[in-house]
Amino acid sequence: MRVILLLSVIVLFTCCNTQNKPKVNTLKKKAIKERYLNEGVITFYGSIDTSIITFELANTAAEIQKGLMHRKYLPDSVGMLFQFASMQMRSFWMKNTNIALDIIYVKDDFRIENIEEQAQPFSEYSLPSTGPAQYVIEVNAGYCSKHGIGKETLVKIDYN
Repeated sequence: MRVILLLSVIVLFTCCNTQNKPKVNTLKKKAIKERYLNEGVITFYGSIDTSIITFELANTAAEIQKGLMHRKYLPDSVGMLFQFASMQMRSFWMKNTNIALDIIYVKDDFRIENIEEQAQPFSEYSLPSTGPAQYVIEVNAGYCSKHGIGKETLVKIDYN
């Protein structure tokens, strides 16, 4: 009887003793992976090189208004294409945008009108096009200078 009682105490002590259990760090940060839709490819024929990015398309009013807001990361090989029905003056801002961007205004002949380089996160300043544009492309800040992309650079857009 004593043996059974002693074994019961040992089993109970072993099962309930948390000091021997490995500790789990509940504060571990999980890697946040942003998901970007691959809706096509944009080719830039820059003066330094020809570069290619995949893009996520924004062409509804809600998608255009949201853009890249609240995203924490943008891979160098990804951008966002804003497609409008017609050519007109455009203006973007960086409110609620965590990532510094180059904002590229593109005419209907697929030549760049102008670029707002190094647009700063969370800025509420208006960043307008210098002339009418039908497309706007957002890429990581510094992308344009790295690849020699400037005014009148030819852009090719291929949709999936």
